[in-house]
Amino acid sequence: MGPCPGVITNEIILDPYENVGQYGGAILGAGLPALFFLASWGFNCCRVIEDDEGGNAAVDSWPGFCYRILYTGYFALFTVSLLLQLLASLLSLAGENIELLFARVLVVVATGCRLCIGVGVAEKLFPNRLWILAWMSSVGLTLGFAAIVVQVSDAFGTQDPGELVEASAVSVAYLWMILVWTLASWKNPKIRPYLKIKVPACVVLMAAFWVRALFEPSCGPRGHAECYASCGLGAAGVHHILFGALLLIPHLLLQHLQVERDRDLVAMPRGCESSTRTRP
Repeated sequence: MGPCPGVITNEIILDPYENVGQYGGAILGAGLPALFFLASWGFNCCRVIEDDEGGNAAVDSWPGFCYRILYTGYFALFTVSLLLQLLASLLSLAGENIELLFARVLVVVATGCRLCIGVGVAEKLFPNRLWILAWMSSVGLTLGFAAIVVQVSDAFGTQDPGELVEASAVSVAYLWMILVWTLASWKNPKIRPYLKIKVPACVVLMAAFWVRALFEPSCGPRGHAECYASCGLGAAGVHHILFGALLLIPHLLLQHLQVERDRDLVAMPRGCESSTRTRP
């Protein structure tokens, strides 16, 4: 396939299956969120250490501690995933980048952290021994989505629709979080105002992955054969910029307003144990 002219600008887009780094949007869409997630990862690591050393009553238990670990793990996995996507955009040819496959698997595992947080909160609200089934289902669902990502990549090769699987996994996790926090607001009316921020943020985050998944066939490497004539966004790779913006803004808002980090402790997960941690 030969070069294609840019739709908005005058750059020339070479065949992405033979030339690396052809989509500036992919580099920008992964690079900026990666910096934010890296900073959030470090900040939450510091919070875990600070709470552990300071004897914070809100987290001085295995449930609270495990919540911190899951939440920090979420940012850690997303950070590594975005860095792998950035590396794939810079150094790998389209359809041959193993980095992108690992990035998708890490996103699925990160959403698994979300599923577990949601189960922990729900168990705190409605204590019952049957919640062990929900914990097992969360782990099984995460592993299942990860296996599907790998199988789809192996089956479809350069036409890999793994973005759709990734978007589906993210949607399941955030729809579960919306349900859990809606139930939590019924039992604790004090957190109802925060749903006005949390629910739209979850919807936007789901939209981020679906925008990238739905426009990838026409605006990504697969659209190069027709010079992106079917791309509805006006330029190749723009869907990655939209993805980055829709991913970054809700997380930035939640962190800045401290809605997610501190208010989530209103109903702490019971997923680890109910006993108090033994301090050294």
